[in-house]
Amino acid sequence: SLAGGVVNAITQDNQGALWIGTDRGLNRYDPESQRFEHYEHRSGDRDTLVDNRIETLLLDSDGYLWIGTAGGGLDRFDPDSERFTHYQAAG
Repeated sequence: SLAGGVVNAITQDNQGALWIGTDRGLNRYDPESQRFEHYEHRSGDRDTLVDNRIETLLLDSDGYLWIGTAGGGLDRFDPDSERFTHYQAAG
């Protein structure tokens, strides 16, 4: 099921999956299997979301999902490898 009570952003990828940003992390819904996957920040684990409070999502032409968070900066997620890359604002 969907993790989080507040949906802040939603986008759809080329395979038809829905990416949903909430106040409790990132959710991927596969309409074919009707299943949710949930990605969240885990303290001390750099391979997870930088922050659970997602404000915006953008899927670029290369298939990367860009995730703007409320307090942790920007993440780029590669759906193929399921890896996050973190970007922090300077200053």
